[in-house]
Amino acid sequence: MAKNDDDAFSTLLENPWGSLIFGLFVIGIAISLHHTFTELETGVRESERLNWIVAVVYNLLGHWPAVGLVAAMGGFLAVSGIRKMTAS
Repeated sequence: MAKNDDDAFSTLLENPWGSLIFGLFVIGIAISLHHTFTELETGVRESERLNWIVAVVYNLLGHWPAVGLVAAMGGFLAVSGIRKMTAS
């Protein structure tokens, strides 16, 4: 079953539209993460469960590098999709 899941994800990223849409989705996650960090820092929320990698980057480097890392991954995927579209 896991092999089929890996194949479906690989197929999604090989498709130009799939890369573009997934990249935009990841950028949306970065925007949501920025909102969450802002609420945590201003005291609107007291705690939040985060992915451990994002939590480590946040604890070591702060708010913007953690958001920037996620946004950069989304941007890379979106640009990759656009480049695949123009190459076809």
